[in-house]
Amino acid sequence: MSILLAKPIFLIVICAIAYAVATFAMKQASDAPHILLYAMIALCFSVAAITEIIVLRQMNLGIAYILILATESLLVVSLAGLVGEGFGPREMAGAGLVLVGTAILSA
Repeated sequence: MSILLAKPIFLIVICAIAYAVATFAMKQASDAPHILLYAMIALCFSVAAITEIIVLRQMNLGIAYILILATESLLVVSLAGLVGEGFGPREMAGAGLVLVGTAILSA
């Protein structure tokens, strides 16, 4: 199956994962800069950009953007929790607003 014919939701998940991994790599690079982390960031952003372009050929910009952002937000919040970075009420409220916004746009 060609990536150009893949279902938009599959590509949204790939795009969000790429953005989340790039975000995590940037956090790691802020503590201990390393060329491999920079390469991972560049690769992940490239994958995210390519998959997002393909998604935008198949979906409305507003809906695609919100779905990617919501998925990425959930992944980043999960990663933050897994590595021991706490998040308080403000961060949880922000994640909740992203999810509510996604639900409103999908209706």
